[in-house]
Amino acid sequence: MNNNLLEVLVVSPTGEKYTFSNVTFIKVKGARGDIGILPNHIDYVTSLGSGQMLIRLKDEDEKLYVVSGGFLEIKENVVTVLAEDIIEASQESAVRLQREQAIKKATEEKIKEDRDILGTKKRIQDSLRR
Repeated sequence: MNNNLLEVLVVSPTGEKYTFSNVTFIKVKGARGDIGILPNHIDYVTSLGSGQMLIRLKDEDEKLYVVSGGFLEIKENVVTVLAEDIIEASQESAVRLQREQAIKKATEEKIKEDRDILGTKKRIQDSLRR
């Protein structure tokens, strides 16, 4: 491995896995704020917060992801990210919309269920009064 470059390995419980070599810079949201990592960084382990992860490659190409918690380890120019959840930033709005729609649908179903239960209770009470 070139001492002027990083290797980045990203894994998550959902099976997402990314591997990048030829990385010149990585920025992640640590539990206490942003962390910028350049080649030859000291060995380091930290927890991650929720936020964007930027990976800058040698050819100046940049990859942007949204990470929701996890851990990060730096050891001998290898950065390992164990992410609770990770999605490409370009897909973030689509995923957020899907989640919002799922929440809205679940809420509507719960309201309907509650109304059905109240209606059933009312019918039982009316039957008992007769």
